[in-house]
Amino acid sequence: MHGFPKTMLILGGIITLISVIAVGVGYGSVFSSIADEDDANLKLIWTGTAPTSWDASELESGWVYIYSSTDYGDDVEVTLIGADANNFFVSCETQDSCGAGISKDTGEFVRYLGELEYSTTTQTRLVEFNGTGEIEVYQETLGELEWSMMTAGFGVWGCCCGVLFLIIGAISAAAINDNRPKLVVLQQPVYESGQYVQDSSRINQVQNTAPTIEQEALAYYQNLLHQGHSIETANELTEVYFPNWKK
Repeated sequence: MHGFPKTMLILGGIITLISVIAVGVGYGSVFSSIADEDDANLKLIWTGTAPTSWDASELESGWVYIYSSTDYGDDVEVTLIGADANNFFVSCETQDSCGAGISKDTGEFVRYLGELEYSTTTQTRLVEFNGTGEIEVYQETLGELEWSMMTAGFGVWGCCCGVLFLIIGAISAAAINDNRPKLVVLQQPVYESGQYVQDSSRINQVQNTAPTIEQEALAYYQNLLHQGHSIETANELTEVYFPNWKK
């Protein structure tokens, strides 16, 4: 097998094998993450005590969730300086989701104030907190479920690439085999009537019509008789040239 088809087949097999393993690991982790209801993917990135402000201009793209540890969420008012179509604050009242609970990071009783959404970096993105209370800002990160789904997705993509390489290698190997020169076996020519005969049908014809030794001996014996030799003499002379002659 030539180098290119062999390389494609080996590479395709390796990629397919690794991808199948990735798919198995990824989907296995997905089911495990779904079964685990305590798979939190919020990361505490900033805390402060109102009244205060937070410079969020370095954030690139995404959103953050803002909570207040005061007993009454209405005691803290959030204002975004530099708000535009790509950077804005959405209050919990707008979302109808002003819930409360215990923070896993601080253990404090917190109320949800809203979320800051942003899609580009900007020189001015200042979040002001007016009122009283402890402020906690959380950013959503890729949890185990998301990483598992990404692993499974890359595994599926890798399987497709591996199978494609295998197909290319198989087609290339078949094409190279078809283009190999055919081995032609030439028959030895037969000498007939002062010339060599190469055609296979003529060779068979010449070989089939060639006299046998017995026929040549008989013809020689009969020729001696026509020349006037006796039967005994003809037998003796024929045995000289044809030792196996028996009459």
